[in-house]
Amino acid sequence: MAAGGRGSFKIAAGIFLALVFALNAYFVSVRIDLSKYEGAYDIYDALGADAISNDEEEEVTSHEHDEDDGNDESESADVDVNVDVPVVVVSNAFANGNGTNPHGKGNRTIDEDEDYFNTEEYRIERVKHFHSWYVGNKTEFLVPDADKNGPILDFAIVGQPKCGTTTVEMNLGKYAPMPVADVCTASPQTVYYSYKNWPREFGYNKTMRGTKCPKFTDRNFIKDYSKHLPRTKMIMGIRHPVSWFESFYNMQASNGNTFRIAKNDPYNLMNICTEDWCTNYCRQLFCLGRTRFHLSLAILGKTDLTETERKLLAANDTDGGKNLVNLKVRNPLFLYEMNELREDYLWDGMANYLGMKGGIDHDQYGGSHGRFKSSQHRINICDEKFDRLRGMIMPYAYELSVWLQEYFIPLAKDENRPDVTVAQPHLFAELIEMYKSDPCNRLTQLVNGTYSTENVSNIPAIL
Repeated sequence: MAAGGRGSFKIAAGIFLALVFALNAYFVSVRIDLSKYEGAYDIYDALGADAISNDEEEEVTSHEHDEDDGNDESESADVDVNVDVPVVVVSNAFANGNGTNPHGKGNRTIDEDEDYFNTEEYRIERVKHFHSWYVGNKTEFLVPDADKNGPILDFAIVGQPKCGTTTVEMNLGKYAPMPVADVCTASPQTVYYSYKNWPREFGYNKTMRGTKCPKFTDRNFIKDYSKHLPRTKMIMGIRHPVSWFESFYNMQASNGNTFRIAKNDPYNLMNICTEDWCTNYCRQLFCLGRTRFHLSLAILGKTDLTETERKLLAANDTDGGKNLVNLKVRNPLFLYEMNELREDYLWDGMANYLGMKGGIDHDQYGGSHGRFKSSQHRINICDEKFDRLRGMIMPYAYELSVWLQEYFIPLAKDENRPDVTVAQPHLFAELIEMYKSDPCNRLTQLVNGTYSTENVSNIPAIL
């Protein structure tokens, strides 16, 4: 009996081990398959943000894209990237760059390279080099300077939200296949979408490549692009910080979010977060700190960030002034003021910046006011009860205006600085000058730099 029991045990143990080995082999194969299309999200999760923005950013971002949620195998499973793509014979200079100039294009000069990169030939042909942009045979990681042989993503609309970014995206979407939505994924995944998913949905005839996410002003995102896609041209819009705060708050109210983020009281958004885990200096979706557009611009490192300059960059905030980081971002930047979007010169300047010789057709205008426009929690920031609120924002608006005029705009006028572009610097400066004044015409600036009315006194310029 004992011998028979031991025999049965050995048989059972053998069967168990066989099952273990079989299951292990199965799960290994599953992991290998999944790694083809989950790797990009691993990187993105490390950046600590949502893959595709929900309705907290802009109303249009609630547009559903089942193919783009990262859970469908079609997102990253190997597909023929040349399907329905017209074939153009590539020049030897592109295919066999010998490294004789920084871009490795044979004997062409840098200017000649830039001209070539703006051609339909280059934009159509580059898809053939898709796998060379990634590490190994997977699409998890881009190699550093993946676009050293020419742009991969032509542009990224990086912010600020509620500053006309949807309008810019709608018009550039005529030339680049992309959803009218905020797709806030890391660069490896965005490149994947741009070449393997979006053309199927939005047209292979569109040869440019681009994306939009206002969260790209977060330092982790911008460093990612600077390291892997430094040729991607950034586009950023700004507006008066007071009107921006009102617009963003009211959109959240119309989306039913203001109770969650502020207990329906904008004064609960006045604290600034300086922890590493904070996004745009806020513990929640947005706060007073997000009105400091000059900090989001300054950390890019386009200006010298001298000691004198830093005094205009929220010098009394723990994350501003002397403590402001310099990311030394290599990507070029195009900056516009929201009011310029209805001016032809703005689109002409943007077309020149992006190398679009035919110009940009700009008859599309998009807005995002939230789902429930009649929300009782929307505010009129010019109401007297919000004088103190505006008094907290206005010192930042003043700093923004002065910093742009004294340090940023001069770079846009310098022909030796193609990495900083403003369509018409003198007209841009006129609009920025208005940031020094309360748009509600109730507050005036005091000698100590604070803003006040006869009903509000001793408002701190900096929290």
